[in-house]
Amino acid sequence: MTINQNKIKRVSAILHKVFIVFYWVGVVVAAIGSLFYVAQFFMPRQWFRVAGDDAGLGLTIDNTVYFHAAAGEVVNAQPFIQALAPFAIAIMVMLLVGIKQVMLILKSVAQDNPFALENASRLSIIGFDLLIASFVVSIAKTIAYATLLQLFGMHNVTSNFSIDPVLLLTGFLVLILSGVFKYGNYLKSEYDATV
Repeated sequence: MTINQNKIKRVSAILHKVFIVFYWVGVVVAAIGSLFYVAQFFMPRQWFRVAGDDAGLGLTIDNTVYFHAAAGEVVNAQPFIQALAPFAIAIMVMLLVGIKQVMLILKSVAQDNPFALENASRLSIIGFDLLIASFVVSIAKTIAYATLLQLFGMHNVTSNFSIDPVLLLTGFLVLILSGVFKYGNYLKSEYDATV
């Protein structure tokens, strides 16, 4: 099977530019989110009161459980923001770390050096980032559900913590891929030495 290296390099260069845009949009969103988190402590509490209308007010975290406020019921969303915003910012920072590493990997592929030793380190960073995210995302969901249960006055329901298995498994797979890249770099250096 023949690999069209020019096409791969061209696609990598295009994706590198796309990820640069994602990265800077993410930086702006994280900065605005951080500023809003700090500013909301100084805002009047009534600004965060949300009343259910005729259709009712609803909120969901992962499209599994839907919290519903009846028409006329007033809910103050500020405790929810205060509980969840630090986790949202942390998750955004972890996402930015991953995007930055993917940008650098794509750049090296576009420069015809996919098995650069730095790429193995970049994949390791992504893998550990995903492993940490498997805990942080789960903690954030647990706290979000607990806060929503309290806000909506649901006393006979509890939230449960469990590690996100998809992120955990993906993190381990990326760490294994990092080892493959290290080995690929070793084989490339051996080949270059013999030629």
